[in-house]
This record gives sequence, structure tokens and C-alpha cells, in this order.
Amino acid sequence: MYKRTTLFLALFIVGTAFMGFLGPVKDGKAARTWIVDQNGNGDFTSIQTAINFASSGDTIYVWDGTYNENIRINKRLSVIGNGTTRTIIDGGGSGDVVDITADGVKFSGFTVRNSGSSWGDAGIEISGSNCEVYFNNITGNTFGIHFTGEGGIIANNIIINNSRYGLYSSYGSELYIQYNIFISDNVSISLISSDFFLVMGNIIRNSRIGIHSYYSSGTRYYNDYISSNSVYNILISGYYPTFVNCTVINSSTAIVLQNNAWVTFLNTTYTGSPLLSDAYSVFTVKWYLHLNVKDTSGLPVSNGVVEVKDSAGTEVYRGSTDINGRLKWIQVTEFTQKRSGIIRKTPHSIVVYKEGYYNTYTEEKMDTTKEVPITMEPMKPRIDVDLLTGLQYNSRGAEYSILASVTKCGEPLQHTTDTSLLITIYDEGLNKVVDKALMDVLDSSAGLYKYTNTTTKTGVFYVIVNANISGRVIVGTTTFEVVEWIDVITNINRTVSSINDTVNDIQERAVDIQSTLDALQDNMLEALSDLENISDKEDSVLEKLAEVNASLYSEIQNLLATVTVQMNSLNSSLSSQLLDLLNNITSDHNALRDWLMLVLTELSKELNTTNQTLHAELDSMSEMMSNFYEELRLDLLTLMNMLRESEDNLTKEINELNDTINHLNELTLSELRERLDDLSESLSSHNTEIGQKLYETKMYIASFENRSSSKLDEINTTLLKLSELNTILANLEDLNNSLNKSKRELSSSIDTAGRETKSKLNMQMVVLIVILILLVVLVVQSFMGRSSRNQYGE
Repeated sequence: MYKRTTLFLALFIVGTAFMGFLGPVKDGKAARTWIVDQNGNGDFTSIQTAINFASSGDTIYVWDGTYNENIRINKRLSVIGNGTTRTIIDGGGSGDVVDITADGVKFSGFTVRNSGSSWGDAGIEISGSNCEVYFNNITGNTFGIHFTGEGGIIANNIIINNSRYGLYSSYGSELYIQYNIFISDNVSISLISSDFFLVMGNIIRNSRIGIHSYYSSGTRYYNDYISSNSVYNILISGYYPTFVNCTVINSSTAIVLQNNAWVTFLNTTYTGSPLLSDAYSVFTVKWYLHLNVKDTSGLPVSNGVVEVKDSAGTEVYRGSTDINGRLKWIQVTEFTQKRSGIIRKTPHSIVVYKEGYYNTYTEEKMDTTKEVPITMEPMKPRIDVDLLTGLQYNSRGAEYSILASVTKCGEPLQHTTDTSLLITIYDEGLNKVVDKALMDVLDSSAGLYKYTNTTTKTGVFYVIVNANISGRVIVGTTTFEVVEWIDVITNINRTVSSINDTVNDIQERAVDIQSTLDALQDNMLEALSDLENISDKEDSVLEKLAEVNASLYSEIQNLLATVTVQMNSLNSSLSSQLLDLLNNITSDHNALRDWLMLVLTELSKELNTTNQTLHAELDSMSEMMSNFYEELRLDLLTLMNMLRESEDNLTKEINELNDTINHLNELTLSELRERLDDLSESLSSHNTEIGQKLYETKMYIASFENRSSSKLDEINTTLLKLSELNTILANLEDLNNSLNKSKRELSSSIDTAGRETKSKLNMQMVVLIVILILLVVLVVQSFMGRSSRNQYGE
């Protein structure tokens, strides 16, 4: 079994390799190569036999010899001879020597001769499409090549001494006729109703007629050499062909036009007079005009506007020179010839415009393709004074600098001893603040001058610089603005100070509250102590309570009614807890004192914790603001350095950014965003790196706003909590006052009634005490519930 498998694999590999050797498979069969040798050393001795036996896609090589046969290629084959001097197909004077009827045939390397003498008998007859016929010698036939197909190439053939036509096409299309030699045919190329041919690079000479085109449209002729054809070099009937870069010489008549033919020679050299056989044909001669524009120093003048007009003043071209000062391939007409006569379009006027140069005019007689040199003279040297301003703020005011650049024709004008620049500066009221001060030389070779001063005024300043250069005065002007210090950071500091004051007030209030709590605690302890004493005087109290004034009794009744309403709204669970608490209070005064001490202790702890949280959040806010402004200042200084390193003139943006940095601590965040947005809009098209840096800075500001907003929310929450604590403490103070009042009233009653009534304590007094305690419970219960909700985010 193993040997059988190994044998099968070996056969498979060998078979695959053999199929690859045979070549690609076409039409379901492997393409093959066949050899034709009339001496019997090949596959066949006859070309036609090989064609009949071969399959589509095969290649047939024909060895040396003269093959006396007429062949017909009716399959897509490649038929290749061994060279025109060695491999000859002789038709024996009968019919077509080679008849190609299939599409995609390739035929090359033969001499094809001796066709029949009847009309249409050809050395090579082509009715198939997209065939290729190249490197053949086609001679001694009636038609050298007769083409009626569509598409294909006839190239690099020698077509000579054919009695009627070298190449004749009737109703063919899209044929490439390239680099062939046509010699001594009756008519070298004849195109009859054949469209979209490309006739390029052919030599056509010593025939009776070189090219004959009859109603064939879309044909293009390039670089053809047409010479010494005895009757006409070119005969055109109908349509509008153009001959480009051709040579048409050595014939008495260069071209004959018939039947409304419009023919153009473009950059085509010709001799012999055109002959127009009807009144509707037109012959036009055009040439290429190339311009090379330079200035008097030999430098190219780019972007010069060129205007070309013919002799009638009609504009035939308008364009501009390239970076090398050149403009090529302008088509201009020498003349147009009709049967009625010649209309000359030359000489042509050429005008070149360029800012900073005198307009240059020239005339050229365009009778051949020319390259015309044009020299433009710069206008009288122009001296310019350009001014830049810069501002730097400090504690003393605004330091301003004026930079002057003196140029001549765009180039720096070097400083000399006969050059001086005087600067005058006016304020908004046109009052002189600087009067003809001499500017310092900053860089003599670069023609740079500088003036620096300081002002405490604000507003717009107008600068005039008079540059005296060898007695010639040139004036430069500019403006700059000194803005007021924007007090935004001061407002921020005030806000922070106000917050600090508020916190201090809160702290002071907290101390007061703590003191109040301490006093309340002492008062309640005293009240409890007194209550213990009252228990020993029940009988006396019962008697004296009757004498309590009516107003106290009324207030107690109102208080009881209010408490009753509040009690009714409580849930049963709370009522149960209060009853339990009431029982504990009634039975044990010490438990009440301990409970109140616990409440006061928890309130004190809560107040201290809240106060510490507030301090921590305010400290965090202060640190965050400090870090933000420091980082923002570093980012803006980095952006400033990037701008200063830029090669372009960005003075305004630099000044704005410098001003922003100097006033950073005084700007609100909204104003800071607006300034950065303006700078981003100005710089986004200049430098993407700077634009990205600005974008990151703006995103950092937005992030800080979000963080600061969150921090302020936390502070507000803490303040609200302190406010709630303050409310609770106020309620406790009211409770303390009520207890003190009750204490005084009870003391008064005890003094009046005496000790005899201590065993008959009126339950109304007990109820009053219970109600007061319930008020404390309600307040504490409310505070504890609110604290719980805050803790769990409810």
C-alpha cells in the first residue's frame, strides 16, 4: 500500500511539471509550439499544414526557406518567421499571399511577395480584429497590406514596390500604423472611410502619392516623414486631420485638399505650394511658441502674465510663466489659406506683465517653431520701510519696541553713514509723545533698526518713521495699542478672600455654637438638679401651681396644642419610641441627663467634622487654583516661544499672547477662553503644531472649570450642612430659654407654696417637661435623618 501511494504521488508531480512545461492552457487545451522546416527537420514542411493542425493559442515557428504557398490564418495563432531575408512566402502571382481572418493573430519575421494582380490581391489581407503585423518585408504585391478589420498594429515593416497601394484600408477603424517604411508604392497609405487611425513615425517617400485620405475622421499624424512623392505628398478629401511635428518636403505640391477638407499643419516643415481644388477647403499652418522670461540680472521671472495677439489684434493666448520663467507649447497661426487667398496672422505681439517690472513688449514673425527670450527690466528700485511693534507689560507700565526693516526691491538695504531713521509717536489725541527720536541700528547688514520706550498711558499710538536714505526720505507708519490692566485676578482674589471671610465667620459661629451648647449643657444639668429637688416638694408645688399667672398657662396650652398636632403626624413606631422614652424619663432623671449629654457630644463631633471638611475642601480648592494658573502660565509661555521661533510675521498674535500671559492672574476663565479662541483662529492656518497646543490649553482650562465647579458644589454642600447645624443649635437655644423660663417660674412657685405641697405635683408640669423633651427628640431625630440621607446620597 505504501509503495502504491508513493508511485501515485511521483506520477502526479511529474505530470504537473510536464503540464507546466507545455505552457498555459487555452481554449481547454495546452498551448503548443510547432516547427515548420521545408527540409523535414521540424513538425511540418508546409506552413498551411501547420496552421491546419495547430490549435488556437499555439505558436508556429517557420525556419529558413522560400515557401511557395498561399496561407490562410483562421485561428488565433502566432506565426513567426526567421527573418525577412531568410523566410519568404511567395504567393506565385495568385490571390492573397497571407489571408488573416481570425482575431488576435500575430504575424512577423517574413518577406511576403508576389500576390495576384487583381484588385484587392494583397501580400497580407487582414479582416480579423486586433491583429499584429510587424517586422515584415512586404514587396511586389498589388496591395502590400489590405486592412478591413478593427483595431490592431502594423509596425516596423518595410513596404516597398507594391503596384497599387502600400497599405490600403477600407472601412477599417482604430489601427496603429507606426514606424513603417513605405517606398516606391503607387500610393503609400490610402485610408477610405477609415476612422480613428494613428499614423506615427513612418517614412513615406518616392511613391506617386504619399498619403491619401478620403472621408476618414479622427486620424492623427505625428512625426511622419513624407518626402519626394512624385505627384502629391498628401491628398485629403473631406474632414479635418492635423499633422503634428511632421516633415513634408520635395514635392511640387505639398498637399491637395478637396471636398471641404480642413487641414492643419502644426510645427510641420513643408515645401511646395498647397493646392485647394474647391472653395470650401482650408489649409492652416501653425507653430509652437516657447517663451523664456528673465530679468536683467538673468533670474527667471515667474508668474509673469503673458498675452499673445495675432496681427489682427485678436488674443490667441493668455497664461503665466512657471517657476523657471518659462511658458511652452503656445499654438500660434502663421496663415490660413483658402481658394480665395491667404490670410496671414503674423507677426504676433507678445506682452509680459509683472508687478515690479516694466511691461515688456515684443513682436515675432511666427514662420517656424521658436523659443523667444524675453528680458524684463525691474522698475526703479523701490525702497520700503516696514514697521513691527511689540509690547511687554511690567509693574511700571508698558514697554514698547518699534522694529524697522529697510528693503530695496524686497531685499535688505544695508545701513550706511548717510542713512538715518527718525521716529515720531502720537497718542489718541494726536499729541506727540515722541518727537523725531533717532532709531538705533539693530543689524546694519540686514537693514534693521530699533526704538524702545515705556509709557504708562493707555490707548492707541500712531507711529511715523522718516527714513532718510542718501537724501531720499521714505515714510513708514504703524500703530500699537496699550490696554488697561484687566482686574480679573483681583476679583478672583476678592472672591477667595470673601470665601475665607465666610469660612472664618462660620468658624466663629461654630465657636459661638459650641459655647452655646456648653452653656445649654450646664443649664440643663442645673435644671435636672432642680427637678430632683422639686421631687421633694411635690405638695408645695401643687398648691403654688394654681397661682401661676394666666399668661404662662395660656402659653402652655398653646404649646400643648402645637405638640399634639405634631404628635398626630408621627408614625406609630416613633410614638412607641417616645412613650418608651417618656417612661424612662419619668422613672429615671439620670437617664435623661445622660441622653442629653450624648446628644450634645454627637452634635459637637458633627460640627467639628463638618468644619474640618470645609477647611480641607477650601485648602484643596486653593491648591488646585494655584496649580492651574501655574500650569496654564507655562503652557502659554511655551506657545509664546513657538510663535517667536516662527519665520512668519506674527507680531499681532505674539502681542496678544504676551498680553494674555501678563494679565493671566486678572482674567476670568471666560475671558481667557475668548482670547485663546481668537488666537487659535489667527494661528490655525499658520502652524498646526501651535494650533494643537492652543487646543490642548483650552481643553485644560475646560477641565479646570469642571473640577473647580465640582469643588464649589462640595463647598456649598458643606456650607448648607453648617447652616442646618446652625438651625439645630438655634432650636436648642430656644429649648434652653424655655427650660430657663420654666425653671424661674417653678422656683417662684416653690417659694410661694412652700414645702407642704411637694407630694402633690401637678401632672400638668410633668406634661410640660415631657413636651419640652419631645421637642428635643424631634429636632435631633430630624437632624439625624437628614445626616443619614446626606451620607447615602439621598
